[in-house]
Amino acid sequence: MTAGLAAKSSIERFGDLFKRGIEHIHEAATVYADAVDADPDLINAFKEAFPGIPHGAWSGFEAVGRGWIDRRLLWGGGKASAALKRLPISQQSSALNSGVEILSSDGSALTVKVEDLSKAQTMQVFTGNHIRTLSEQRAWIEDRRQAKSDPPVLLLPYEIKRGKVIVRQPTTFTKRDLVRMLLEVEK
Repeated sequence: MTAGLAAKSSIERFGDLFKRGIEHIHEAATVYADAVDADPDLINAFKEAFPGIPHGAWSGFEAVGRGWIDRRLLWGGGKASAALKRLPISQQSSALNSGVEILSSDGSALTVKVEDLSKAQTMQVFTGNHIRTLSEQRAWIEDRRQAKSDPPVLLLPYEIKRGKVIVRQPTTFTKRDLVRMLLEVEK
């Protein structure tokens, strides 16, 4: 029982420290964004003062400080995080807090945490500037199904254009092929 209390205490302490850390990151990001607004040359000064922070992180700090992205996206990676960063902050926060609706293969709707989406599900749910509705997801699935069932377009190794035979790739022609091509050239 004592181990359970110690674990609970550690979990609560971690949660408190983590929450305060996130608040401080948000505050620091705001200070950074305000500072570079006042003097854009400070960008390099910040980077030099904190060499342990990867260069790519600074744009994330600026976006958080300006209120463009939810601070939880600072440490999120992957396709879902990248897709969320393109959305307005209100939609980012809503998706991170409540999850997103996804159309399942049986036609039912599921609410799924953004971090639990597979790569394919991320492509299904997100488009360039918004979260797809269930009907948009259904249409997207149908488009993909149709694209998979379309027969592949076979390109001939040659093309006849403006009275000329243009050979695209090394190939061998039979006498019959050459006669047919000459007849097409003459048209």
